[in-house]
Parts: sequence; structure tokens; C-alpha cells
Amino acid sequence: MQLSGLRVLSATLLGASLALVGCSASFDPSPVGQGSLGKIQGKVHGGQQPVVGAEVFVLEAASSAYGAASKSLLTTGAGTTSLNGVTSYYVTTAADGSFAIGGDYTCDSNQEVYLYAVGGNPGAGTNSAAGFMAALGQCPSSAPFNLAAAVPYVWMNEVTTVAAAYAFAGFAVDATHVASSGTALAEVGIANAFANARQLVNIATGVAPATVGSNGTVPQKELNSLANILAACINTSASTSAQCTTLFTDAQSSGSTGTVATDTATAAINIAHNPAANISALYGLQAGVGAPFGPALTATPNDFTVSLVFTGGGLYGPQFISADGTGAVWVGSGNGTVNRFSPLGVPQSATGYTANAASSVSQQFMAVDLSNDAWVGVQACSCVVELSPSGTILSLPETNYAETGATSNAQAAAFDSSGFLWIASASSPIGVGKMNTSGTVVASYTVTGGNEVGGLAFDGAGNLWAPEGSGPNLYEISSAGTLEKTISGGLQYSYAVAVDSAGAVWVPNFNANTVSKFTNAGVQVTGSPFSGGGLAGSGGVAVDGGGNLWTGNYNNCISEFSSAGVAISPSTGFKSTGVQDPREVAVDGSGNVWVANLYTSPGIGPGNDIVEFIGAAVPVVTPIAYGVANNMVGSRP
Repeated sequence: MQLSGLRVLSATLLGASLALVGCSASFDPSPVGQGSLGKIQGKVHGGQQPVVGAEVFVLEAASSAYGAASKSLLTTGAGTTSLNGVTSYYVTTAADGSFAIGGDYTCDSNQEVYLYAVGGNPGAGTNSAAGFMAALGQCPSSAPFNLAAAVPYVWMNEVTTVAAAYAFAGFAVDATHVASSGTALAEVGIANAFANARQLVNIATGVAPATVGSNGTVPQKELNSLANILAACINTSASTSAQCTTLFTDAQSSGSTGTVATDTATAAINIAHNPAANISALYGLQAGVGAPFGPALTATPNDFTVSLVFTGGGLYGPQFISADGTGAVWVGSGNGTVNRFSPLGVPQSATGYTANAASSVSQQFMAVDLSNDAWVGVQACSCVVELSPSGTILSLPETNYAETGATSNAQAAAFDSSGFLWIASASSPIGVGKMNTSGTVVASYTVTGGNEVGGLAFDGAGNLWAPEGSGPNLYEISSAGTLEKTISGGLQYSYAVAVDSAGAVWVPNFNANTVSKFTNAGVQVTGSPFSGGGLAGSGGVAVDGGGNLWTGNYNNCISEFSSAGVAISPSTGFKSTGVQDPREVAVDGSGNVWVANLYTSPGIGPGNDIVEFIGAAVPVVTPIAYGVANNMVGSRP
């Protein structure tokens, strides 16, 4: 992933309140008070050896601006040092690596807290480059909630460091600069990110699990290999050792270039930001340390993205996926069911939501509104079903919201800045209809005689962009339903579209294995269409908060391109053992990339799972409808 400064995140939003806010929405990011975390105790181990004399800090993620310095919380300790230019207290680890922190600190309510340890002697000698992290979670807002009760013991090691680095990569510049903007959406994002760290490691034992919950698979071997890579440096006698030099050279802030890390915790964050950089050199480091963490990878991986795979919830050939304002994702399956997975991948229904008898057939589209409700087009009844986050049917019983006129046989939909759902027909002549929040079609427009619309997306100016689907053109439609431009962009079977924060329009070309980019004026940018990065049969696109483009590909991978159209993912794309023919793709407010596996392998058998790439992207405002309503399309929260 390529950062423009850094990245962001999302967690447990005020779904109901978001339903009420519009373009003038504002939030108070200030903490509601202060609380005590209680006593924290644990050990610091490097490569399974106790680290003696390490300096342990209690840090809180800042909520003033992305890139801001983390806040040091300790008010007393064994000593002080300058951390981010501020005199900060720390405690030191004993001969067995143990440490204990009493009640000599307070944290700001609902803000995220983590431990950071640096230096010490892991056995070979004092190493100033030894850096560790452990994500503790949210500061309690009131008694009796006490983080020490939830986390009675913290075993800090390379695995907890990797887990933290990936989970809150979207908010981190380095190990001591973890921050969000402090808006409500950003606070949700960073809370979800810290919670995700606990999916990757048992913080009390420092062990990466193989599974999480009853339906999640964790890349245990990859996490252990990443931990081994850090251990190769930590278990040497100095920051200038060959192992540390190799690690820091190959894990710079931009991969092979940029700011060079001075500790292993920051190096882990840099690897999470650049998962395609210097894979062989980094992987080779673990061979020299005897792999203290296992089981581990036995061959060089395709990349160092970290992903979780979730099953359950009635998934059957999932076709649509979209993130809402809480960090949850809505998934529409080929058997007509719809489900909502929590930010931690828990399905909200064991079998999925169904709206009526007619909804058990192919869906046409899915869009999430400001209230985090999902609006689903159902082919058999030419109707729209509105579902609340709990699965309650909010549309009219049985008949639901009827598509009429230009909206019949719809194939794509998007919400405008006023909360109207625009629906495009899937047949010639192309028409678009506008449906209000009560499900009434209030306008219907015939736009052109071309082929079916492949997708819809609004820009910040209120214009609607639609690729022609099986035709070569891109259409720009005004908020009044008037065809503004027909752009002959040479599109080839384009069934998705996304708009970034600059108003640029991105369209994948399924048959050509490319992606096209147009300026907001409808001019195809120089070098477009772009290829490489693993693009192959891309059927879905999403933009993140850094202007990067993400696609799901027919060849079992996802691709990432910079805003300039440069492939960031390798030629094979980013892969995961769980990725099988992903089409739709979504980025959430925590910077996680979600994909739905349409098949078990390309074109063979319906898929039954979704995949979450942890911290791979720059966090983005969700749902997309909120970005449109608040002129924040493709922006960081």
C-alpha cells in the first residue's frame, strides 16, 4: 500500500445519528472524561527470550490530526526520556522481562491505548533497535469497565508487534505516531482497528491463533514468519548488526525508499504499508534466527498482506459487498440472501436475511444509505428491498418498493447527496430513475439508446457517472437526469465504477484486463487504461482515502493502483490463501479491504466466504452515501 502521509480507520458508529445528518453534519471529537486503566503487568520477550532493561511506555493514539504524535500517559516511572520531543516516563523490565504499571496514569475516555517497549537486552546484548507494541484497546468511559480486568496480563513480543502494526497501519506513521482526525467516523475506524489486533494474537500469551471466533481463519504461519523477521534483528547485539541493517534497508517508509526505521516496531508498520516490497530479502531474515515462532511459512510468500477469511451467515456465491458507517460489511449472495458481518467478521444472521419469497433469486444491486440500511434490487419482482442492520424489512411487505419505467430491470444503483436512490436500467434505451426514502419513484429519465449500464457512482458535484457495460462508452448524467457527456473511452465490458476525492472516475475493463481513469471533465488521463498489478477480469472497484484504487480479480487476487495509475500490487496481485475469484471489493473506515469470493475457484462452484485484508488500504469515509452527502467521496474520515 502506498500512503500519502498515512492512513485511517473505522469501528462502532452512531448508525442512527448518521441517518439524521446531512451536508452540514459536525461532530465533537473531544473526550468525555478521563479514566484509569488500572494495573497493567506482563513481560517483554524477544525471540522467546526475556528482554532485560527495556523501556516500556503507555501511549494513547492522538485524535487531533493524522500524523500527530501519540500521547504518553505515565506520570511516574523508573525514568524519563524524550519521546517525540516530550519528556515521558517509562518503566523498565526486570531480569525475567517482567514489568508492572500501577495506577500512575490516566487515559482519555474512549481513546485507544497501546504499549510500546524499546531497547533492552534480549540475551545477545543491549539492542536499541528492539521495538515492541501491544494494542490494549479503548480507555474505559466509566466504572466498572477496567482494561486491566479485560487484559490482566500482556505478553509483548514480535507477534503482538506485528498484530498491532497491521491492525492500525492506517493510523500509524511509526511506532510513536499513531493518530486519527478525531471525527466520529475516524474514532469508529481506529477503535475497530485496535479490536482487529486482538483477532491476530492472544495478547496474554503472545501467540497467533489459527482461528478466531467460530467462523474465522487467521494466517498464523505468516504472522509467525513476520515475527521471525523482526526477531532476526532483535536478537542481535546492536542496531548496526547485519540483520538490523537488512531489515531497516528493506522496510523503509516507502518500501525501498523513504524514512529508515530505527526500531523493529516501526519496521513492522513499514512492512504493513508496503506489503509487496523486498519480499525475498525480508523472508530470508528468518532463516538466521532458527524460527523462534512456529509454525511458520516454509517458502517465500507472494506478498506480506495479512488477511482473515470468514465463513457462515448463509454465504452462497457472494456477489456484492459494501462497508457501512460502523465498519460492518453488507454482503449479497447469489441465492438471494443478504447478510451483515460485524467489523470483526461475525455474521449478524446464521442463515442470512431474506425479504420475501421473490428475493431468493438473483439480486441486481446493493447500496447502503446514511442509516446503514441496505437497499437491494431483486430481479424476479423488479423491486427494491430495504433492510435495517438487524435484518428487519423496512420496505412494503411482500411487494416492497416497485421499480417502474426507466428503473425496471435495474442493474446498478447509487445514493445522491439528498438521500435519493438512483437506479439504472439494464436494457436499451438506458434510463435512470430516482427513488425517495419512502420507496416511491419520483422521477424517471430516458438517457440514451446505448447498452445497459454497468455501474453508477456520484461525484462531489452531484453528477452521476455510468459505464455502458457491454458498450465502449462512459456517460455523465446531471442531477436533473440529463445526459451531459458521452465519452468514447474504449471501455470493454465495464461493470463497476468508482469516484475518488479529486472527482476522477475509475472504470475496470473486464475483458481487457485494464482499468481506465478519467478526469472529472471526462478526459481520459495520460497512460490510461492502466494494466499490470495482477489485473485480470476485474469486476469491482473501490477507492481508498489516499486516492488508491482497488480491484477484485478473476485470477484469485486483488490489485492496488496509485492515484497516478501506477501498480502498487505485484504482477501477481495481492494474494491470500482464502481469495478465490473475488469480484466486488470494499474499503472500510479502518483501512481494511474486503472482498467477496464469487466462486470457490474461477468459474467453478459458488463461494462461501469473504476475505478481509487487514490494514492494507487508506481508511475511507463509509458508507459511500455519507461521502456523497457530505462532499467527502473517497476521503479519509
